[in-house]
Amino acid sequence: MHLTILSLKTNLLVMLASLSLYFAPIYALMFLLGTAVLLDTFAGRWCAKRLAQRNGENVRLKVTSKKTRQGLVSKMITYQSAILLLFVLDSYMLNDVINYIGGGHFPIQFIITKFVGLVFLWVEFDSFDEKYYLVKGVKLKDKLVEKFRLIKKLVFGLKTIKDEVND
Repeated sequence: MHLTILSLKTNLLVMLASLSLYFAPIYALMFLLGTAVLLDTFAGRWCAKRLAQRNGENVRLKVTSKKTRQGLVSKMITYQSAILLLFVLDSYMLNDVINYIGGGHFPIQFIITKFVGLVFLWVEFDSFDEKYYLVKGVKLKDKLVEKFRLIKKLVFGLKTIKDEVND
């Protein structure tokens, strides 16, 4: 059978579309991971610049695009590849095992992929928090906990007022 350039192009597009549809359930997770890696990378550059200025060092020697690129590319490839590999394993094997253990119906599909993605997101947030602490001297986790406590207190206060008005 004689294949033309047009049929090769069409077959390639069909394969790419098929792969795209296969990985569609994890697009959001991969986008979140990519965004977290970018934010952490920019935070790392910002932290290195501030620390170099604080120590009186040459900023251009401390903060280089080569270091940034190496860190960014290696983390991005590692995280995205791990998520893709886990998704394939999850969709063909692990998801069925978890459904079997869960009595035939487990409400969350691809739980292993999502769990590992959340672990990666936590690692990136923790890294971002360390860099923020080095520059500002305040942990973001502590600030978030404080804000959540304030919101919780506000919500319960509003609920109490509503209950008193209704009585």
